[in-house]
Amino acid sequence: MTVLRAILNGYSTPGGWLHNELRGEGLVYGVETSEMTGPLPGYLIISSETRPDKLDEVVTRIRRNLDRAKDGKIPEDEFSTAIEQIVGLHAQENVTIGAQARSAALDELYGLGYDYDKKFDAQIRAVTLKDVVRVANKYLTNSLLVTTSPDKK
Repeated sequence: MTVLRAILNGYSTPGGWLHNELRGEGLVYGVETSEMTGPLPGYLIISSETRPDKLDEVVTRIRRNLDRAKDGKIPEDEFSTAIEQIVGLHAQENVTIGAQARSAALDELYGLGYDYDKKFDAQIRAVTLKDVVRVANKYLTNSLLVTTSPDKK
């Protein structure tokens, strides 16, 4: 899911399909993805800020990009870039002893083991394009759309 999220919207930095398309065309002020995971399968959150008159187009484009991932239309170079981005930026996370302790405690709580962070890069590098498509098809099947707007629609 981490690699899929990086392809869709970058990893800890703006980028990926959604940012490049929606922000690049001025349809949104911002677009962000985040994972909510834990002991049970979680979910992927995609949030964006747009004008009420652009809402339908933005939602359509988000769903089209999710379908693109499920259909396996992920270029190899974008997949490789996502892997390298994750590994590179992950090295900049949890640099303080407090952040490392918090991460180790949560990883232990979630059943990953307190030393999960030490294995993270190798596990990300082991992900294949086929794995990403499988995850997309397994977890991007149901969606819930929530909007807020001054428009009474």
